[in-house]
Amino acid sequence: MPIGCVAASASAALAASQVRQITVTDRGKQIHWLNELEMVGDELWGNVWQTECIARVNVTTGVVVGWIHMHGLRQGLVERRLGAEREMDVLNGIAYDAATKRIFVTGKLWPRVFEIAVQPYELGQVPTWAAVKHLCWPSLGGSWG
Repeated sequence: MPIGCVAASASAALAASQVRQITVTDRGKQIHWLNELEMVGDELWGNVWQTECIARVNVTTGVVVGWIHMHGLRQGLVERRLGAEREMDVLNGIAYDAATKRIFVTGKLWPRVFEIAVQPYELGQVPTWAAVKHLCWPSLGGSWG
């Protein structure tokens, strides 16, 4: 077995695992530009670069099981003058505290870290679910159905 990752705990035993590649998809279409990855429970969360979106990925299948839309966090900081707009960059920080099951997000050069609680999307909510998916996958440019 080729070794992909090795960890040591100062004992004689090393923990080794095999690295494998999975393709991340949503409804059969590939999702590109995932970065800032974080394991949250059994899911891999990754923000889609240059968007306000986080994909929740099944690590066994690579299928996106949900989207988190972080709309307005950066703009809210700018409006409250908590950061210089030209210096603050994209959403790009996810942290998970497994002991307390708390989730935190931030961005490049953001002056704040936010604790978030994921809420289910309500029918009739604005923006619409189709609009959110379009924002989270801007390269698609088409309908989500």
